[in-house]
Amino acid sequence: MVFVLGNNRKVIFSYIAFACAALLFSWANLANSINLNILIFAHLFSFSALTFAIALILKNIFSNDTVTIDTIAESLCAYLLLGFAFASIYGLIDTLQPGSFLSSLNEQIVSFSSEDDGLNRIYFSFITLLTVGYGDIVPNTPPAKLTTIIKGFFGQIYLVVLIARLVGMHIFQRNNND
Repeated sequence: MVFVLGNNRKVIFSYIAFACAALLFSWANLANSINLNILIFAHLFSFSALTFAIALILKNIFSNDTVTIDTIAESLCAYLLLGFAFASIYGLIDTLQPGSFLSSLNEQIVSFSSEDDGLNRIYFSFITLLTVGYGDIVPNTPPAKLTTIIKGFFGQIYLVVLIARLVGMHIFQRNNND
């Protein structure tokens, strides 16, 4: 991440501010998981910090004319961060509208809102991003369904368009240099 941040002090301080706010609200939530506002801000700042990191990585990728293995690795890191960013959004949705996700196995509510439920959020986020879709956790409310659709779309488009393009460019550049 330090490589992507570069020497721009404003960008560095902005990212550190988002990341620190996310950590502070997450820690505050661990200490006092009853406060709904702390939980909302924890999810919002976590999403903001992760989205900011994704934007910085993508900016770095598109500002380079040559594609190296490092560029491809950066794009895969951004893809993974996308999974964690949407996990924060799922937590926010479930905090604002409890019961947004259900277990299809026993039709019970699956909680995504608290820090203790982080594994459920991350699991669902990556299963959706990878379009595995086991179907054991399903969105139950319109915001949850819409977010899941958007997430699945981004996951596929990201892989098909960006990663495939970068790999193709890398192979082309390598063949032209030989």
